[in-house]
Amino acid sequence: MAGKALRSTREDAVEEAWKREREQKRKARRRAWTTEEEARLDAGRKPRKGGPPAGLPQLTPAEKLDVRRRVRPFTLLDYLFRLRIKANYIDVDVFSQGPDSDHAATAFAWGMQDLVSATLLVHEMRLSMLLGPKWVLEEADGWIADHRGLPASEGVAARRAILAAL
Repeated sequence: MAGKALRSTREDAVEEAWKREREQKRKARRRAWTTEEEARLDAGRKPRKGGPPAGLPQLTPAEKLDVRRRVRPFTLLDYLFRLRIKANYIDVDVFSQGPDSDHAATAFAWGMQDLVSATLLVHEMRLSMLLGPKWVLEEADGWIADHRGLPASEGVAARRAILAAL
């Protein structure tokens, strides 16, 4: 699920980059046409009928590959940002109207929880490397003690065994 989320998020960025590249290619064609037209007129020839090509040019496979390589790698934070933008501005129906079924709502909620938990685990592991495993465990234990009403199978309590193994 995370791989698909990252892939689809990056593909959206690649498609946007392709559109920008096609627009730049169109502008370059227009500039070349205008330059040629000025040279024709300076040489005393008649102006051409019509104007520069108006349509968006297609990209060659090599140009597409080049653009794809220039798009930076994407992370889980990019996906979460994309999700936030879609939820707030584009596709609010999922949150305001709800999913089609209870099963879809549950699957979505569990998927989001898994993404958040994995992201937090990565950050906690990084903090363990920077500040030491002892500090991370002390902070985790303090948080767990302050939030005793929460299930031990969720949140930092669920990740504590992994953090202790570091």
